[in-house]
Amino acid sequence: MFAIPKTASTSSWRTFRSYADIVGVDDEESPYQHHVQPPIVKKKYPEMFDSYFKFCFVRNPWDRMISHYFYDENNRSFLDFINEHVLIGDNCANCKEQNSWSKHVDYVARFENYGEEIHNIFNLIGIKEEPKFSHVNKTEHKLYTEYYDDKSIMIIYEKYKRDIEMYNYEFGE
Repeated sequence: MFAIPKTASTSSWRTFRSYADIVGVDDEESPYQHHVQPPIVKKKYPEMFDSYFKFCFVRNPWDRMISHYFYDENNRSFLDFINEHVLIGDNCANCKEQNSWSKHVDYVARFENYGEEIHNIFNLIGIKEEPKFSHVNKTEHKLYTEYYDDKSIMIIYEKYKRDIEMYNYEFGE
């Protein structure tokens, strides 16, 4: 599994950990870093990369940024967070486009259908057991649409246009 930040990646790792022979680590320099992008692993371990079934979860970008905000921020408004962090957050893994991961995998699951997708992945990789779900790092907030104004909707649209179009996301869906 390639773990895109703010797509239930920690919860997913806990669900799949006992079935994996490779797990992510917190060392930013490691090729197995929790949020490592697939091309890095492919470059270092091409044969292994090609032989494994690779998947990830993607999430509605507007919802993902709300999750990022509530997970990391408490001292500025959401609109300031968008303008001061997300727009310039090129070194922030939480702000990277999801297609940096998703275009390199065999299966792209949607966060919005998490339970169903976990079952699908278990079937795809031949796990016959019922999944044991874990839900960690959940942020508490209202529906994401309540935090945006027209300008911030467009900022997120422009920044994540490829993800939005690739996965047919819409604001408010």
